[in-house]
Amino acid sequence: MRPMRNILLFATVALILAPAAMATESVTYCQPLSSLNTNWDRDSVLPKFDPSLGTLVKVELNGTLNWTQIVRFEHEVSESDADISIDQWVYFELTMHDDSLLTNEWTNYSEWYVTVYDLVTDFGGTSGFNFTNANLTSTSRKNYTDCDDISEYIARFPGETKNIRTRARATVSADGSGNYCSVT
Repeated sequence: MRPMRNILLFATVALILAPAAMATESVTYCQPLSSLNTNWDRDSVLPKFDPSLGTLVKVELNGTLNWTQIVRFEHEVSESDADISIDQWVYFELTMHDDSLLTNEWTNYSEWYVTVYDLVTDFGGTSGFNFTNANLTSTSRKNYTDCDDISEYIARFPGETKNIRTRARATVSADGSGNYCSVT
């Protein structure tokens, strides 16, 4: 009779815990960063999880990069037309508590044909161009389920925060014959 009692006790406990486990809720904290030019380092500050809300079983960090990159070019050579190539690169990273990186990277390559300088520095016409890569978005995710990792995100006192190093870099380069006025 004793083995049956243990099985019934386990079944009762499972029924009590199962509804609680199925009612798992999530808490979301966001740290939007204001628009900045590139090549910056700063801290993102997020509140740590308040243990009075329950048991933290998973931490999911999302790094989303939204950016706009503007390219303006004017070919200032009066002797010849030219083929110009533009390389663009954008990089964003978050440094996690374990020094691993959550990164987003975007690259673009384009080719342009420009004529001899048309005597107007307007970044248009036949001797120039301009374009904008607007509202480009990239998201990376990192999940932690290990107890040691999760503990890094649980508050020990009310209002405790977690600083996450945030870094962004970007470049635009032009390659081709002749002189040019601007690549921004």
